[in-house]
Amino acid sequence: MTLSRWLVLLTQRLPRPHRTSLGRVRRRVRTDLAPALERLEDRRLLSGVTIALSTADTATNATTIDEGEFLTLTASWDSGPGGQYIVDVLWGDGGSEAGGPLSATQTSFTRPYRVAGSHTIAVTVSDVAVDDNGNILTETARPSVTATVLVNNVAPIKAEILTGDGANPDEIATSEGQLVELLGSVDVHTFFGHPIDVKHFFLWQVVPESGPPTEVTGEITDLDQLPVPFSFVPSDDGTYTVTFTVTDDDGASVSDAVGVTVANLAPTAVTAAEAIDGYVIAVGEEQPFEGTFLDVPADTHTAAWTFTRAGSTAIETMAATVTQSGTGGGSVSDLRSFTSAGVYTATLTVTDDEFGSTTSAERQFVVYDPSAGFVSGSGRILSPSGAWSADTSVSGSAKFTFNSKYDGNATLKGHVDFRFDEPGFRLRSSELDWLVVTGAQAQLRGRGTADGQVLEFLLTVVDGQVSGGGGTDTLRMKIWIPDSPTSETGAIVYHSEPGADDAAAPTTPLTQGHVRLHQSGDSSLTAGGTDSHGQHSSFAVLSLRGLDESRSFARRSLAGAARPDSLLSESSVLRVSTPLADDSLADDEERSIRLAGHRRRQRSAEASERDAAMLDAAFRQAFIAWDEAGGERANGAGL
Repeated sequence: MTLSRWLVLLTQRLPRPHRTSLGRVRRRVRTDLAPALERLEDRRLLSGVTIALSTADTATNATTIDEGEFLTLTASWDSGPGGQYIVDVLWGDGGSEAGGPLSATQTSFTRPYRVAGSHTIAVTVSDVAVDDNGNILTETARPSVTATVLVNNVAPIKAEILTGDGANPDEIATSEGQLVELLGSVDVHTFFGHPIDVKHFFLWQVVPESGPPTEVTGEITDLDQLPVPFSFVPSDDGTYTVTFTVTDDDGASVSDAVGVTVANLAPTAVTAAEAIDGYVIAVGEEQPFEGTFLDVPADTHTAAWTFTRAGSTAIETMAATVTQSGTGGGSVSDLRSFTSAGVYTATLTVTDDEFGSTTSAERQFVVYDPSAGFVSGSGRILSPSGAWSADTSVSGSAKFTFNSKYDGNATLKGHVDFRFDEPGFRLRSSELDWLVVTGAQAQLRGRGTADGQVLEFLLTVVDGQVSGGGGTDTLRMKIWIPDSPTSETGAIVYHSEPGADDAAAPTTPLTQGHVRLHQSGDSSLTAGGTDSHGQHSSFAVLSLRGLDESRSFARRSLAGAARPDSLLSESSVLRVSTPLADDSLADDEERSIRLAGHRRRQRSAEASERDAAMLDAAFRQAFIAWDEAGGERANGAGL
């Protein structure tokens, strides 16, 4: 009942004298107070808004949910005079929602909360008048009603460290200096395919057994950034712990860890300098021996050179001087000299602080003794099948002559001539590189020409009459194409002992002739009789007036221009022994060449030695000159 209606009824019940006064009051109410009272009544009707939250505590009208969980809100209100309603919701996390115009007096809203924390929800219901076209004519807002929602933060679900094949190991084994590659994966709560949390932060941490950890950080704003790659190189051996941690924007985190066991890695790329291969060193001469190696920067190193001499069982080592590199590895440099002639090999061994070691490939070099005497020889060997690479079925006789000696300036001089009859092959030396005499064995290396082609050779001989020579002269000849590995098929042109090691003693005996090692102080050149080989000697008497005259005389004599006796002067010659094997001459030639003199001079042992060496050299040079002139009469007679 309205106030105006109540006053009318009251007036009708009052005595007449009082009705007039009350009527005036009623009229006043109708004109002045009734509208205000009507407005108060409408306000009472519009105040009946209630909120119901899913899982809410009815006593506090509050609820608790997890981050990412959906909340359902139901709003109810009393009917108002307009009959149409608009509902506005403020969710408290910065979001809002509106519904209407509605004819019903209740509606519901559902929302996921992605921001952790306490949020106040405010709901406002407004009465509205709407025309036939749906346009809002008037709107009267009822008082807002609030409720509270507490959103709990939820940590990421799971983090994993993966290897490239997708495995999730607890332990990884590797070596120092080796790259370790990992992937970090994480499961997070999502909403329609996107992370609920706006950001996630990742941390890679590597903690070594000793020393400070290393860290790498970054952000994940979308699942497309997963998995997160990571790599590191262990700087030293030991145990490392690698951890991958993912933290959401509210501080909750998950992590995974893997242990990395790092083994020591021995030095790598240990190399003795290539230049060592070309060394030809005189006894007592210093040469640098250098090398390099690689390793992790954390390691320290020691090194040693190892030297072996062909034909000797002795192995010599010397500590090497190491210079560490700041980026890992280092270099080695030392000066070294040798007291014994021979063909040597050198290797460099580098050892790190964990006793891992690596040895370089061998380098080969030559040490010669300029005062060790000289070598000479001539004769024939039987070349076996397989020696001639162009046709391995070829075999037969091969003829040789050679002589070589270091002069007073340590310059190697001499000559090598090698002929293989069957294929018509002949090599003449053009340059001698080195001569090494060790015991009964001598090796002579050089280069020469054959049919216009430049070739290299290694001549190895044993004087059977020298101590350790075994009683039989032997020879091996190896000829190959320059600047190509001698072990490669096709690089070797000729090898009289196919497959034999260069340092091995030759095994092929001479079928004719001899090999002679003239040691320093050699006094085996005697006046007549037999030489130190026990062979019958021919006699050569050459002029002492000079080498040129001697060569001229020998050339004329050997060429058969005149009988030797008619050309000799009694005042200028000395008879000395020069070995000429009887079977070294061609069948149709005289079995000996005898140059006789008419005067002997008594000399001291020192003078005899010097003169004998001069005469022997003169005779050899004379033979070479005569042979190059085309004479086959001597047919390689021993010199």
